[in-house]
Amino acid sequence: MKEMFSERTAATLVALAARPAGLRLAELARLTGGPLSSSQRNIESLLDGGLVIRDGERRPRYRVAPDAPADALTRLALWRLSPSRAFLIRQQVQAMDGDAELPRLDLGASLRLAMQDLKTTERLRHMAQRLIWWQGAEQSFHRPERLIAQAMAIGTSDDADFVQAIFGIESMRHVLAAAPAGIFEPRKWDYWHLRFGYRRTPPLPTRRV
Repeated sequence: MKEMFSERTAATLVALAARPAGLRLAELARLTGGPLSSSQRNIESLLDGGLVIRDGERRPRYRVAPDAPADALTRLALWRLSPSRAFLIRQQVQAMDGDAELPRLDLGASLRLAMQDLKTTERLRHMAQRLIWWQGAEQSFHRPERLIAQAMAIGTSDDADFVQAIFGIESMRHVLAAAPAGIFEPRKWDYWHLRFGYRRTPPLPTRRV
């Protein structure tokens, strides 16, 4: 059973489990005690297996995939490492500077900031009227998460780029994770999960009866 993971892969999983917000490649290399190239190979293997996802394009963070059995993986990793090594990795992770928690999103604040520009406001209003045609734009602005979801689900690539510029890619990830049933069709659901670094796409949300 111990041979399922190399020691460095096990150390990587222990480190990622100790920091749900994710770690960068250089941080993983430092924590696991190997060169950057080895950490890169470990991460690529975990990405291919669907156990880890990548957040961001420039200087990305890596974290355990939401649909991966994190507890079981950690137990397997701990069988591969000595207790003292696992304890040291967790201790080092806890001592690291930076934002250990995922950021809280204030979509309303991002929207208000963007709407200080008249051209941006006009484009947002036009997009809201086009994508959420059954209600007025001002009403749509009260729920920016729905506007983001509609831009991702039925909007153009320009719409998606526009909401990313205003709200940020992390907001789009959160919106995708919390999407209600009926918003995304299978093709777009697959597309956005692949774009955000998932190796396996979770089932589409369904309505409860």
